[in-house]
Amino acid sequence: MSDDITIGHADKAQPLWLNVITSFLGVGLVAGAVAYATDMFGRVGLVVYGEQFVAGMLAASMLLLFLAVPARGGPRIGAPPWYDIALGIAGAAAAGYMSLYFVELGTMMFFAPTDGLIASIVVIALAMEGVRRTTGWALVIIVIVFLIYALIGDKFSGALAARPTEAAQLAFYLGFDSNAILGAPIMVACTIVIAFVLFGNLLTATGGSNFFTDLALAMMGRYRGGSAKIAVVGSALFGSISGSAVANVVATGVVTIPMMKRGGYAPHQAGAIEAVASTGGSLMPPVMGAAAFVMAEFLQVSYAQVMLAAAIPALLYYCVLFIVADLEAAKMGITRVEEHLIPRARDVLRDGWFFPIPFAVLIYCLFGLNLRAEESALWASLSLAALALVFG
Repeated sequence: MSDDITIGHADKAQPLWLNVITSFLGVGLVAGAVAYATDMFGRVGLVVYGEQFVAGMLAASMLLLFLAVPARGGPRIGAPPWYDIALGIAGAAAAGYMSLYFVELGTMMFFAPTDGLIASIVVIALAMEGVRRTTGWALVIIVIVFLIYALIGDKFSGALAARPTEAAQLAFYLGFDSNAILGAPIMVACTIVIAFVLFGNLLTATGGSNFFTDLALAMMGRYRGGSAKIAVVGSALFGSISGSAVANVVATGVVTIPMMKRGGYAPHQAGAIEAVASTGGSLMPPVMGAAAFVMAEFLQVSYAQVMLAAAIPALLYYCVLFIVADLEAAKMGITRVEEHLIPRARDVLRDGWFFPIPFAVLIYCLFGLNLRAEESALWASLSLAALALVFG
């Protein structure tokens, strides 16, 4: 089969081989996170350090990133150029080398052997390029400033003074120390975040996002400014399963923004209400943004404690937004949503009554069984998959 064969109508320029490789890498990352969360490595007799696991995940991520994201940013259109393929392979090889030889190289921090130093430099450089492609220059510039400070900090006096650091030792430290690239943030991303993203995507795939949007529509559609209130309530409900502002906008905004515009809100107002409502998704338990998991790791507390601390502020956030939407509707004379667009609450609950059950499983695992966050998310995902198969 030729590599020039394309798939899909909307992505005609995407070669088949690229779709196969990126899909394989994406599934591999999820499978790796699930295997680590369930201790599958230990069950088959493998002793894998956390840093080794993270470096292996980083290797797959490097290749996936340079194949999927072009130098200008945004989604890839067409086949990647040779230099992106080369960068992806180089990053995967360097991170994979770090994973295989972490035990030996990790104990030679002060000697900075050549092979480990080269692998570390490649990973640092390509990680910064990956950050630039996905988030822009701002974070890259901040990192460069701190790297420069680490090298010249001994030239300062007073509170800014630092110990002398050689460039080779700094590069090796950044690559192999558990407080640097292979530290807590990427460990959280490779384990907890992937497990919760899997749970959120399963809910979306099985119709959970539609259930919560329709439930918000049935609850709020008959009140003044109902379209904006639907956006607020729907974003709060969907935010509790996504933990992502972007995913929230994509899932609920396609319904609520056109509805708000038809209801009398100006386009910029509709967009602003949906954006603000969706932003709260990263604050809304039980599935919160990645920062919540990193916070739990740094504070050395359970994710359940972070979730409890966030519950009241998140509810207050949405209460205030709901009040503002109501006041704005009263000021502009915006009435309810058209009757034919409002589903019956009885029908919505009849079709999707089982969607809250995985949340109960998640909360019970976190608070009742005191399981780790990633294990709790996996149990919730399993319960959702079983319910979706049984009840359609």
